[in-house]
Amino acid sequence: MIAYLRGTVKFILGDGCVLDVGGVGYKVLLNERLRAELSIGREVELLIHTAVGNDAITLYGFKNQSDYELFTRLITVSGIGAKTALGMLSRMSADEITSAIAQKNSALLTKLPGLGKKSVERLILELHDKLQPSIGAPTVDQQSMRDAVDALEALGYSQSEISSVLSKVDEPLSTEELIKLALKELH
Repeated sequence: MIAYLRGTVKFILGDGCVLDVGGVGYKVLLNERLRAELSIGREVELLIHTAVGNDAITLYGFKNQSDYELFTRLITVSGIGAKTALGMLSRMSADEITSAIAQKNSALLTKLPGLGKKSVERLILELHDKLQPSIGAPTVDQQSMRDAVDALEALGYSQSEISSVLSKVDEPLSTEELIKLALKELH
């Protein structure tokens, strides 16, 4: 089973990329946020989830361990396949999804592609206790964080830009402090 690849991006596809590893091209499916970061000729390292089906071996690539681990947990939930799990990680970071599940925030989760009300209920039911320990006690006020994200989105910043800045925050801050910190980092 392939668990890790390091190589050069040879082609960028609609659903992933072809990674040249020692002269062998591996098609790796990626979430949209990660695919948007790639450029042809760039060397990348990816954690790989290998799915073996009746007629194909499919590789799913992840930039970090938290995305990889959440993906492998998501696909264990009945009714959530690899395509839906990748779609979820395209819209939100692993930390945001994990927090939403831990807080049983079904309103936020139903906004993700491929998830209806019943799928979200099953997701929360099956993963709530499994993901809770990995979150730990929240050190940042989640409502302030959500408000800051909404405000930054309204200012035109993308989810990936916002996540990259706010994911570094590890102390309780007000919404205003989070926005000021993010704007300082983003400029």
